[in-house]
Amino acid sequence: LPRLYAWAGTFLAAPETDIEPEAADLLLLALTESVTNIMRHGYEGASGKPIAIFAAACLDRLVFEIEDEGIPWTYEPAPDPAFDGSKSGGFGLFIIDQVMDRRLHLRLPNGRNRLQLTRFRNHQNPTENTP
Repeated sequence: LPRLYAWAGTFLAAPETDIEPEAADLLLLALTESVTNIMRHGYEGASGKPIAIFAAACLDRLVFEIEDEGIPWTYEPAPDPAFDGSKSGGFGLFIIDQVMDRRLHLRLPNGRNRLQLTRFRNHQNPTENTP
C-alpha cells in the first residue's frame, strides 16, 4: 500500500487532475479499498502478487483502472454494512460506491481482472455500478 499512496498522491496532486484536497482524500480511500479487496479476496491474502493501476484525468471525469491476476471476481450483492460496530469488515464496496460514480468489473481475455472506477467532476451520488 505505500507504493499506492505515493503514486496516487502524485497523480491526485497534479495540476491536470484539478480536484479539491477533500476529493483527493476520498479518491485515495476508494483506491485503497479497491486494492485491499484485491489483496484479500482476489489473491486470498498472498503477498507479492502483481497489481497494476492506470489513471486518466479527462475533461469531465477521472478514470482509474486496476488490474490483477487473482481469482475471477464473482458479483454477489453485499448486504448493507453495519454501522453499529458489530462488524469490522464489509465496508469496501460501500465506500467505493459512495466515492465513485461508476464501478465496472471485467474479466479480460488474458485472464486478468480489471476494475474500472470513474468519478465525474460534477460528482453527485453513485449512479452506475455493474458487476
